[in-house]
Amino acid sequence: MTPTIVLVHGAWSDTSAWAPVLRRLHSLGYPVLAHPCPLRSLAGDAVHLQQRLETIDGPLVLVGHSYGAGVVANAVTDDPDVQALVFVNGLVPTEGETITELVGHDSIYSADAADRALDIVPRHHRRRWDSDCYLPERTFVDTFASGLRRAHRQVLWAAQRPISLGALDEVSAMPASDRLPSWFLIGTEDRVLPPETQEAMAARAGGTVVHHRAGHLGHLADPDAVVRVVTAAVTETGPVRSEWA
Repeated sequence: MTPTIVLVHGAWSDTSAWAPVLRRLHSLGYPVLAHPCPLRSLAGDAVHLQQRLETIDGPLVLVGHSYGAGVVANAVTDDPDVQALVFVNGLVPTEGETITELVGHDSIYSADAADRALDIVPRHHRRRWDSDCYLPERTFVDTFASGLRRAHRQVLWAAQRPISLGALDEVSAMPASDRLPSWFLIGTEDRVLPPETQEAMAARAGGTVVHHRAGHLGHLADPDAVVRVVTAAVTETGPVRSEWA
């Protein structure tokens, strides 16, 4: 049985960011869903995804970008339907780790960056758990969306969805990437999450690493690379339960 591909976006994004990948997977005959991540809390976002997955029959391959990779890893710890995970420039914390701890002090995700590189709403409450975090225009255009056409970057900045401060600071549960086959697609030009950090996450998860020349939004800059990795994950893992056949 052909698996359903579920795409999970990250912070400052929405399901529309998956459109180029989704169109290509559809053309290859895969059933595909782009899941709208609430971006409110790591555990809560994982439950939201779990509930969506419960409505889908048959095998699943989950694809998470950036923060969405952490949501994927936390959502499928006991789901027997999931046969593979694909992380695109993904943040995959291990048990007890937070997103801000994982990325280090130089990233726009970091705790230090919250006061100097993020627009936090409401402005007068700098460290509230439920505060919304936006990326300033210069950070988004020059760093987060590097590698895309400038006009495209401007549109994405204007349409960005905020993530809560608490979601970046929340402790992760035991991720499914420790027990499921996983692929890590790493953009060598990523200026948000250093490739070395991504490679370290892949190594501890025992994941397969694939590199491509792209920035943090590699699924927009080079959707064909994402499709190649997803189809490899499908063909190399196969169905996980015989009743799907």
